[in-house]
Amino acid sequence: PFNNDYGYIVDTSFVASKYISSIIQQKRKNSIYATNIIPMGLLRSDKLKKPRRTISNHLVRKQVLVFDYHVENNFNYQSNECLLNWTNDHFFRKEIIKLAKDFKDYDFIVRGKNDEWTKIEYFHDILDEWNNTPNISIDTDYSEFYWSYELCNNSDLIIARYTSIADECISKGFEVIIHDYGINYLYYMREIYPEISGINFCHSYKELKNFVKF
Repeated sequence: PFNNDYGYIVDTSFVASKYISSIIQQKRKNSIYATNIIPMGLLRSDKLKKPRRTISNHLVRKQVLVFDYHVENNFNYQSNECLLNWTNDHFFRKEIIKLAKDFKDYDFIVRGKNDEWTKIEYFHDILDEWNNTPNISIDTDYSEFYWSYELCNNSDLIIARYTSIADECISKGFEVIIHDYGINYLYYMREIYPEISGINFCHSYKELKNFVKF
């Protein structure tokens, strides 16, 4: 609803928050009209608890949860995608390796919608490097439906290529960094996202590294 490119006319619109409702109210004259606007929260945010309190103690390892995009094990499909392609995904995973080496006292847990990328030869160099980086682990437990939310509840910081679970974490007060750059783009989500406290968009490794320092 905060993107003027998508207009609509409805009787009732359920929205994430009062803040989003206020944005829609401002855009009624332009692209959006809804007779009733009802803030209801995000659908699965009830699975999230209050953010874990970060302890300022160098003896306590901090946990950073990383959400990547899903990867299609289909070369022809991904080659036509501007953002969701293997090249950008490979680039993102290299950035995480750099972070893990720069922050050896932090544990990085990487969680995706699937683990298809681990089965694609194109990523085998990254997989091998991750497996030999002691403070990076890949979570591949998909047996429990809401497991991603449990990982959030036990993390000090969340880094994500944009995904809906990042929205849900932001709504509950978690510290979230959105990795918003790639091989062929300098920014994407920042242009259409409203100003919300607790979310940090990074557009370079320098910015990413600075946000991770906590």
